[in-house]
Amino acid sequence: MNKHLLSGLVLISAVLIAGCTNTGQTAIQLDQPSYEIVSENIVNDNIVVDEGDMKYYQFSVPSSTKYASVSGTFSASGGSMNDINVLIMDEANFADWRSGRRATQFYESGKLSTGIISASLPSGTFYLVYSNTFSTFARKGVKTEVNLTYQVQVQ
Repeated sequence: MNKHLLSGLVLISAVLIAGCTNTGQTAIQLDQPSYEIVSENIVNDNIVVDEGDMKYYQFSVPSSTKYASVSGTFSASGGSMNDINVLIMDEANFADWRSGRRATQFYESGKLSTGIISASLPSGTFYLVYSNTFSTFARKGVKTEVNLTYQVQVQ
């Protein structure tokens, strides 16, 4: 093989290898969207739920959000068991539940005195429900704080 051809091939190989490993100069910069965290209070109150009744709070998760979740706490008092049932349902399931039909919940505490609320949600309209429908004699006091948190893209 010719000495000049061999040294030319070596030079081309060295340039190609240097170009492939020098990522600082050959990298392509992609613009990544940035997001900010939004937190909205759904309820922060001492509420009263009469016997055989419920109290609910409607809230919405916007369609342009990521990683939406509801979190909070509750503490019930009243009656012999000091309990309340807390649920989170979408609009269709809330209508079914109110009509006594089978419904699916994103969260259901069961009858508890105290609890931690935690649920991941898609976009849509939802209902946070404090149900005392199981009690025929005692109204319940509930101290509760619940927040909706999600990420929204910054323009």
